[in-house]
Amino acid sequence: MFSFDAGVRLGPDDCRAHHARYGDGCVDALAHFRRYGFPQTPADLDAHPCIAYQFADGNHYQWELVQDGKHVTHRPEGQWAFSDSYMEAEAARLGLGLAYVPVELVADDLERGTLIRVLQRYSLRMDGLYLYYPHRNVSPALRAVIDTLKI
Repeated sequence: MFSFDAGVRLGPDDCRAHHARYGDGCVDALAHFRRYGFPQTPADLDAHPCIAYQFADGNHYQWELVQDGKHVTHRPEGQWAFSDSYMEAEAARLGLGLAYVPVELVADDLERGTLIRVLQRYSLRMDGLYLYYPHRNVSPALRAVIDTLKI
């Protein structure tokens, strides 16, 4: 049997869970949009080179979007694939294609205008990251983590 103080999961399966909202966004540098224009709908992504996130098995993450209340996916097509979201963001900064990355990862770039976010109204926003702990008595170290992570 495994012993642990806390874990992180997607979804509120425990009433003692602390959570943080997160979401992904389509971003790229202005140079990309000057060349390809700004996509207005998820279908417009087919006309744009996109940066893929590649899993260890070689498959690419399909971008998850919401359109008219329905979940839609986009398979990114382009010449770049990375197994690291930081590298995806860097490739977007270089104007190599649209990246679908955690918004929190590129928040400073968006604020400075280094990257521009598009299709925001179609982005999937989730209440998803939960820190859970299976017992009421927490160690001082875990209490410090919980207090630090509270939003």
